[in-house]
Amino acid sequence: MGGRRGGRGSGRGYSSDSTSIPDPEDDNVFRVRWPQEYLGPTPLMEQPQVVGYYSVDEDRDFGHDRSMLKFVEPEYLPQDEEIEVRMDLNKGWDKNKKYSGNSEDTFRNLLRWILSNQDRLLDQEASSPRLEVDFIGVRRCFSSMMRTPYNTKEKWRVLAKAFRGTIYVIHYRNEEEMLDEKNQPSIVEKASVWGHKFEQYMTGGDPDSGVCPNEEFRCVLQTKLGNFSLMYAPEVDGADPELFEDDFRDLRAFVTVKCCRQVDPEPRRVENFRKFKLNQWWVENKLSGIPRLVVGYRNDDGMVHTLENVPTDDIPNMARELWQPEVCLNFMSTVLGYIKRKVEEEPAAVHQFERDFKTICHSTLPDISTSTAGASGLTGLHFNILPPWYLDQIFTPPETDEADEADEADEVDEAKDNVPAEGDD
Repeated sequence: MGGRRGGRGSGRGYSSDSTSIPDPEDDNVFRVRWPQEYLGPTPLMEQPQVVGYYSVDEDRDFGHDRSMLKFVEPEYLPQDEEIEVRMDLNKGWDKNKKYSGNSEDTFRNLLRWILSNQDRLLDQEASSPRLEVDFIGVRRCFSSMMRTPYNTKEKWRVLAKAFRGTIYVIHYRNEEEMLDEKNQPSIVEKASVWGHKFEQYMTGGDPDSGVCPNEEFRCVLQTKLGNFSLMYAPEVDGADPELFEDDFRDLRAFVTVKCCRQVDPEPRRVENFRKFKLNQWWVENKLSGIPRLVVGYRNDDGMVHTLENVPTDDIPNMARELWQPEVCLNFMSTVLGYIKRKVEEEPAAVHQFERDFKTICHSTLPDISTSTAGASGLTGLHFNILPPWYLDQIFTPPETDEADEADEADEVDEAKDNVPAEGDD
């Protein structure tokens, strides 16, 4: 990745020359400045509103329903104080299943939902059909942007494509990066499985059964950051059964659950926890509009011993000024403006934005059907981002599944009935 300069129309992917330095005068290079330079008046970020939801089952099948909606066990919802527990995250280890999804799959599920709900997403004041939203993507695209000023080691790549007044963005990893992710150290893989097992405990699952990370309940959210409207569909962990309402319009009744290694008292590790982990948690909940987390602290043997209630709005104070919320919001607003400007200069192109330390380099990619597509080094990528079935069906009358709609209320009632009363096993 290094210092390759993005050039309009280049479509050259990554350069092997890691010593080249981007020209600061090149408009295809966005310079990431010091965090303090993004302090100042912050654009208003509205409370994210729920415009829909969908489920993905253990076979990765998509459904317009709430079948995967889960509720957090009341006994595991601490209020002001920590509570002691004993959760063995190694239970059912031989029954665990592998995650078989990917970011493209996640993005296309959101497109499926949009197709079925396009009639209520239209901009009624537009002279020609368009959706009333500026950016559509997965939450990770936006969370990576927000964390960039402080998370200096994270490299990311976002592809963007304009269609009918809306910019679609996806987070992309090439084959080498995906292979690296599959070959993670065993401790990283184990921590991921432990996170799913912790969620299973928290939402009333059977600890003796294996985890199934393919199951997802996602809420489609819309919000505004300053002048930009955004749509994304984060996975949500579970709802507080005491606060949940069937016609929920936001995620105030929901809870994010996180499993975290107990914080090492060594000063450098404490600072890293406050600077990176707390920032990640705050960013994700800020984008979701979820007001709290329940954090389970574990030891290195996979035993959770403490649950802590962490209000989202308290997290910046817990960080002890190692990062500032306004920096994250101002930076994302600035980057979205840059992406919008570059995409609108060439609306027919697929645009690539690569973050590498102090720069975000812009380039355009060739269409996958052209003879030069294979020369980009990004073979296998759908450069058009939007699949033909989406382009063929968007802005046409959607087909509705009346059976799904009729069963929806029963599914919610059944899910709530499966929440054990406080004190039950």
